[in-house]
Amino acid sequence: MVPDKRYHYIVAIIRPVNHSPAGGYTYDDSKHPHAVTAAANGYTASYDLAGNMICRAPTSATTCTGTQTGQQLGYDPEGRLSTWQDKPNSPSSTAKYLYDGEGNRVVAQTTSGSNTTTTTYIGNSAEVQQTTGPSMQTRPVLA
Repeated sequence: MVPDKRYHYIVAIIRPVNHSPAGGYTYDDSKHPHAVTAAANGYTASYDLAGNMICRAPTSATTCTGTQTGQQLGYDPEGRLSTWQDKPNSPSSTAKYLYDGEGNRVVAQTTSGSNTTTTTYIGNSAEVQQTTGPSMQTRPVLA
């Protein structure tokens, strides 16, 4: 018998450390009881007041507690992901996203090292990618 969702929610509040086949994970943010803040493999995360993840550290090599060294995420006023970078200072990889008035992603720009790829989405039917840097190219992609 699988307990209903209300039971899981209550367990997370009363007993913030849970276990899964992947190991233990912790819900340690009283403002966001649904959000995992740490896991046994070293994963940590932090959230803004709206519940959006603002830092993600997938291994113990980085952290989202204290002085953050994990991946940084930013959001637009509608709560959509607008920026990502692999570390807070001097990132080597970044991403920026733009949306139209209906909430559809219209542009994604990713940078890794010296290469920048800009993807323009044209409705649900096509996209155009342009990469600048040492491996410059432009190509249409049909959906």
